[in-house]
Amino acid sequence: MLVSFVLFLGVLFLVYSYLERQTKIDTQQRFHQSAQQTANLVDTLVQAKKDKVMLIALSLVQESSLKTVLRQRQSSEIDFSQFVEQVSNYSGLKNVWIQLLDAEGNSLYRSWTDKHGDKIIEKRKDLQLLYANPRIMQSVSVGAFDLTFKTMVPVYEDGQFIGVFEVLAKFNSIAQKLTDRGIESVILVDESYQNQLKNPFSKRFLGKHYIANVNALPELVQLIDQYELQHRTNSTNFIALSKEQLFVSFKKLYGTENQPLAVIYLFQPLQPVLESAYQASLQVYGILTFIYLFLLVLYLWRRANRVSRKASDFNESLLSEVKTKDQALQHQSFFWQSIIDGLDHTIQVVEADFSVTLKNNAAQYYDFADLVETDSQNCRDDIYNVDQPCEQDHRICPIKKCFSSGKSASIVQKIIAPNGKKRYFEFTSTPLFDDYGHVEKVIEIGHDITPYLKAKNQLETQKKELDFMAYHDSLTHLPNRVLFIDRLQQALDHCRISKTVVAVLFIDLDRFKEINDTHGHRVGDSVLVECAKRLKSAVREVDTVSRLGGDEFTVIIDEVKKSEEVADIVQNLLNVIAHPIFVDKRAFYLTTSIGVSLSSTDGKNPIELMKNADTAMYQAKASGRNNYAFYDPEMTEKALYRLEVEENLREAIKHRQFVMHYQPQYDIAEGKITGFEALVRWQHPEKGMIPPIDFIPLAEDTGMIIHIGQQVMFDAMLAAVNWRKSGIIDQRIAINVSARQFQDERLLELVEDSLMATGCQPEWIELEITESLVLSDYDYAANVLSALQKMGITVSIDDFGTGYSSLAELKRMPIDKLKIDQSFVRNIPEEREDCEITRAIISMANSLGLDLIAEGVETEQQAQFMVENGCQKAQGYLYSKPLPEEEIIQLLGRSH
Repeated sequence: MLVSFVLFLGVLFLVYSYLERQTKIDTQQRFHQSAQQTANLVDTLVQAKKDKVMLIALSLVQESSLKTVLRQRQSSEIDFSQFVEQVSNYSGLKNVWIQLLDAEGNSLYRSWTDKHGDKIIEKRKDLQLLYANPRIMQSVSVGAFDLTFKTMVPVYEDGQFIGVFEVLAKFNSIAQKLTDRGIESVILVDESYQNQLKNPFSKRFLGKHYIANVNALPELVQLIDQYELQHRTNSTNFIALSKEQLFVSFKKLYGTENQPLAVIYLFQPLQPVLESAYQASLQVYGILTFIYLFLLVLYLWRRANRVSRKASDFNESLLSEVKTKDQALQHQSFFWQSIIDGLDHTIQVVEADFSVTLKNNAAQYYDFADLVETDSQNCRDDIYNVDQPCEQDHRICPIKKCFSSGKSASIVQKIIAPNGKKRYFEFTSTPLFDDYGHVEKVIEIGHDITPYLKAKNQLETQKKELDFMAYHDSLTHLPNRVLFIDRLQQALDHCRISKTVVAVLFIDLDRFKEINDTHGHRVGDSVLVECAKRLKSAVREVDTVSRLGGDEFTVIIDEVKKSEEVADIVQNLLNVIAHPIFVDKRAFYLTTSIGVSLSSTDGKNPIELMKNADTAMYQAKASGRNNYAFYDPEMTEKALYRLEVEENLREAIKHRQFVMHYQPQYDIAEGKITGFEALVRWQHPEKGMIPPIDFIPLAEDTGMIIHIGQQVMFDAMLAAVNWRKSGIIDQRIAINVSARQFQDERLLELVEDSLMATGCQPEWIELEITESLVLSDYDYAANVLSALQKMGITVSIDDFGTGYSSLAELKRMPIDKLKIDQSFVRNIPEEREDCEITRAIISMANSLGLDLIAEGVETEQQAQFMVENGCQKAQGYLYSKPLPEEEIIQLLGRSH
């Protein structure tokens, strides 16, 4: 008896020693797992922020104004605050900085300081790597101000590397997102960077370690110092602070050369981490205790039989002892039942005949039958409410597999909970063997994995969204430049194998900027979205439509066998865009200019094909818009010439190379001067006088006409003032207003400022606007012209007769004067039709009481025709060509 008792105690000691050791191992494993999960979360947040910063950098680097600054190396030419604001608005990030560097590594602009012009590449190894091999680079580094993310994007123009656009963001948003998830953080920069941080943003240090996140709690910083955690990061990735009930894990950050940058200390409550480890230990406790109780009962039963046979005279006392033992066992059974009832996992013990002999409350909650009502129950009845019962032939039942193979088995099932909600459980079946090595029972444990699957699905969805944002245009959802170039390269690789041709289309929406400037970006965006849908619907399924930015689209036409196929597709694209686009019950009519390049003749790589298609697009635009053109080498020469003229125009504006000529306007009958028209000329320092036809169209396309128009208006008003002060004239000077200038919302402000700056009176000035410009948006034009009349300025309609205005429309126009277009005057009196049109214009003007003048009068017959039909004023080479100001003064002096 004593030996058995000692043996029992020995077994009990060994079992619980094993359980205590296993609990410690499980706890350490859970600590390590929790630290790894937290580190993975930090990696995910860091990568998401890197992706967001890179996406914003790739979007903003397409701005043409950035290229202008890099080309001229003059950061004062642009207001960079708009880019910082765009970065913050588009990304939702705060404390975002930008930097612009030229091709030699000089800093042209930093948004966080006024310092610029220094050769910053000499101080930064990451920039040296990028300039040695220009490519998109991302890094985490420490500068003079803070620990930051950096995305550096090389900028190209016409295939030439011209500089780098850099976007920087700090770690505060990551620290805040960790706080939102119940994890507090302290980011300590490596002590080797103490001297480098000359102007630290947060102003906070722990010894020599800079604290990078502004939301770092002081009490946590004190704990790091108290427990000297900064010295433990090399030996472990976590530590449990039992006194403070905190679990601390560490995440190290490294630089581009794998040098240590910083350590993120992650604090979370200790109890939830311990509970998961305790739950696993309790499962083991329950299983081993059940085995131990089973063996103990078996041992007592055998011993009782042995004693009964040997000592029948002690039968009565033995029965009493057995009864006592049974009561103890029943009490102990209730004790262990209460233990497993405290576990969140479902637990049930299944016999070989599939009867259930033990289960906990968690198992009963999920609609299992109540064990008290029957002596046993069948486990197959317990799972009647799953979505696919495991006893079906095509499913693997883990309990059956466990009995048949003697090995653990598991399966994931979707359970319908009593509250009607679906939960996902992972059921694991573990065999229990008898003395002969046969599976006697199976313990099935169910673990609710619904939260884990939900988090996994959310992460996968976020990754898909980030991937989509990186390769697609945010407005139209079309592929962006990065994805377009990748698909174009794939198409070129395929065409070399299939012996076919790839066509690249470069599409530009004509005059889209006028819609955007006049009606606002919301309307402009709606027009762009509709154009994207139409372009996509007009091409084949194998083709790719992309938006590069602004109103520029590109298309890949794959597997082309004949050039006629491309022409048909291009014509279809022109047709679908030509249909009216309705936004806010307003119809907009757009045309397109399309350039086409072919892989067979116009380039072997994506960059060449896109550049040549762009060149062909400009040729199509020059041919009259709503047109398309295939690339040929002459276009490259024209494009280079266009770039040269464009650059010279900027210099001309900067150095005021534009001069004014004035053409007199005469009373035909009396031969007296009645006014002047101000006409701009370009006095080039090397090429001499350049006529308007050679630079005005390009100035209109690039928008530089607005700056030229400002100079023309100022100079003409100043001439009117000076001439009147000299007593030379009292006539008005007519000033032409370009289409871009007229649609500029600052036109009225410009006129008022010019009048005030020169001292010119409004009645001394006449503004000429073309008829077609008024008819393109009558309501807008009427408001502007009416405002000019209220100022006291005379309003004249130039090129009248080319826009097909009716008498009713003319009557409603707020105008004072008509100017008969020279295209009608030129063929008078030879062309009968031009004579009739001119008579009609004169009749309309006289009937409405409008002043009238004919331009381009070059012969006496034309002048006589005008007088005979009621037009008394004219200008043209019959009287005088446009003259510089000094010759006008001489002319006026002779006339007096």
